[in-house]
Amino acid sequence: MREKKWKKVFENISIVLYVASLADYDQKCYEDDITNRMIESMDLFDEVINGNHFKDSHIMLFLNKLDVFDRKIQKDNMKDFFPKYSGGKDIVKAKSFIEDKFKKINKFDPDRIHTFFTQATEAESVKKAFETTMLVVTENNVGGPV
Repeated sequence: MREKKWKKVFENISIVLYVASLADYDQKCYEDDITNRMIESMDLFDEVINGNHFKDSHIMLFLNKLDVFDRKIQKDNMKDFFPKYSGGKDIVKAKSFIEDKFKKINKFDPDRIHTFFTQATEAESVKKAFETTMLVVTENNVGGPV
């Protein structure tokens, strides 16, 4: 019943914007103080992008709070929260690790995921991400509601 209710709302959606905080990799959820916030965000990402509604949609993945993330990985060992991480304090390796974890969740066309590393306090990074989003819309002749 719930599926039918939302079907019309999500019909013809061509682009999904998904924002996740990079800085949450070492945080726990408020609700249970057990679940890692980044893992919870990945679980939600899975539910959103791998459902029937958005399987043909472009996914714009905004990994935000890059500045906070960079400061944190210089102090904390990301390996304490993600045991398979082996990049130390290298921001490029850390970003790539998180991006890869999100991308591996995708069960459909891998080319539909477009990742942007942003920090909302830096207008230029957000502007560039949205310009690229609009370019994807234009290049793919994406129609319908966005």
